[in-house]
Amino acid sequence: MTTGVNTVASNRNLTPYQLIHLLKLRQNGLNGLLVADGVGVGKTISAGYVIEFVLDVMGEHCIICCPPVLEEKWIQELQSRFGRTAYSVKAEENFALMLEEMGSKEIIPPRAYVLPYSTITQRNLSKIASVGCIVLDEIHHARNKETQLYSKLLELSRKSTYKLGLSATPIHNSLDDLISI
Repeated sequence: MTTGVNTVASNRNLTPYQLIHLLKLRQNGLNGLLVADGVGVGKTISAGYVIEFVLDVMGEHCIICCPPVLEEKWIQELQSRFGRTAYSVKAEENFALMLEEMGSKEIIPPRAYVLPYSTITQRNLSKIASVGCIVLDEIHHARNKETQLYSKLLELSRKSTYKLGLSATPIHNSLDDLISI
């Protein structure tokens, strides 16, 4: 297995397909992956293993971007399935704290931050220097290149080592949707 994947897989009761996305992300040479699979197949769990890898093996922070309705789901899933605390970043003071923690010279454990799409367009992302991974849940919401959300997520993705997009419906109108994603 790829370096570090054994660390993430140890002491977990999982099936092999749940690690496929982590392996592909590590081996594809692109540092990005689109997981387009059906509803309820386990995209969130697979993304959780990517997050675990970045936090525990790489020692870097992760940002999970999602529609506001999924913010609490991410926080609960990471807690219940991985014992990981994820931090909500929808309020301005939470965003300021995230920036402070990410830029801190003090040694703090890497964290997972959940940033709803509705607040991304309201924040100055230029203050984020780098991040280990961004997970873009329901990435099809950002398929329109003309929107502010698209440009903000593109800006954030350029600062990230790994990018993981999740969608059960990546194509809404045409193949151009998939190309944009």
